[in-house]
Amino acid sequence: MTVADCRMEMASIFVVSGHVTSRELAQEFGVCDRMICNDIVAIS
Repeated sequence: MTVADCRMEMASIFVVSGHVTSRELAQEFGVCDRMICNDIVAIS
């Protein structure tokens, strides 16, 4: 999965769930919390 694909999937999760923590996303994608935070900054 590319970075762009992961970011699109994260955006979809935000829309569907309405609330999700960076830790939950990190577990979902198999990355560290910091990577999720960087991606959130990039897509916002």
